[in-house]
Amino acid sequence: MRRPNRKKKMGDGREMGQNPIVVTLKVFMLFAALALTSCDDAEPIKIGYVGGLTGRNADLGREGRDGALLVIELVNENGGINGQPIELIVKDDRQNAEVARTVDQELLDAGVIAVVGHMTSSMSMIGADIFSQAEVPLISPTTSTNNLFAQDDYFFRIYPPSKGAAKQLAEWISQTSAMKNVVALYDVNNRAHTESWLNAFDISFHAYGGNVVKAFPFKSDKLDGVSAAIAAVVSTEASGVFILANGLDAALLIQNLKKSGDERPIFITEWSATEDFLRYGGAAVENVKFLSTINMSSKSDQYQSFKSLFNKRFHRDPSFAAVHTADTVRFLLSVLEKDPDPKRLKRNLLSAGQFEGLQQSFSLGEFGDVDRDLFPMRVKDGQFVSAHEKGDG
Repeated sequence: MRRPNRKKKMGDGREMGQNPIVVTLKVFMLFAALALTSCDDAEPIKIGYVGGLTGRNADLGREGRDGALLVIELVNENGGINGQPIELIVKDDRQNAEVARTVDQELLDAGVIAVVGHMTSSMSMIGADIFSQAEVPLISPTTSTNNLFAQDDYFFRIYPPSKGAAKQLAEWISQTSAMKNVVALYDVNNRAHTESWLNAFDISFHAYGGNVVKAFPFKSDKLDGVSAAIAAVVSTEASGVFILANGLDAALLIQNLKKSGDERPIFITEWSATEDFLRYGGAAVENVKFLSTINMSSKSDQYQSFKSLFNKRFHRDPSFAAVHTADTVRFLLSVLEKDPDPKRLKRNLLSAGQFEGLQQSFSLGEFGDVDRDLFPMRVKDGQFVSAHEKGDG
């Protein structure tokens, strides 16, 4: 499943992306040996963050916000970027189209030179238009929709388009089980993610001899119709269940499936893989499987250092959204450290080359998309662990 990750080296032997100004392993551990200028009186560099901080999708938004906050706090404590502090302006899109338009404009009015977010595909579809018209980069840590793939605009992402992940999920299921058909439940309130993902999976699964026999939509803010959808899923003949929803809703759906006596294997997308999924799912979500863009079992020094600092600051472990948002901010700051001119930021982001993330390196493609390794994961004993662990079936 994983592809070999060849890390490029700089002339002095350091890996690309390990800029002493930005948060790297050495900075995470000690912030030692940094010769930085005081930024007490300097004009701040304004960066926006926008995600859903309230409502049913708040877990993703809060994780992203906290990942961004941690990096910026650490950078500012050590002198900022070229002596300039970073000011993070945080907005809540409430996972609502009109609110998203309003807060995106507020960020532009505040004079941000770049925005980190949105955190869901449906909101990014809105933000991509607004920020592209303003020629201000919008860099999403978690948007997967295929609808924004290969567009020459001001939307960038460090999260892979869903078509690649969907193909790998279909391959994984086909190679590790006799499952030939699945039934799906998907949230249409984030249809840019769920329908894009489901359609891509259906095509790939069919190519491997499988089939999505039925797909039932639901709305996460109108869960009165979920009982009927659950009943329909239970009555549909299929050997597995695929759920595309946020962490809270996915957990509740699985709880209800288990209560109905349904014991079929369940797969989710990484959108569900948050602390809320584990907290509200409990024993019902044991052995649920998915593909992850981070290895949550990683023992690497850099990831463990970030995890330790995040836990100390926010009293919980970071999710994939926190890790990717931290990497997004680090990547953005590394580009700004070399050239702070916002007029050249789009060009500089696209030409930045390989950047060493907390778990794997990445670079933006011609139109600001990215490719990533994916890790098969499952829930075991209330934690996300590698699906390749000994004893996994």
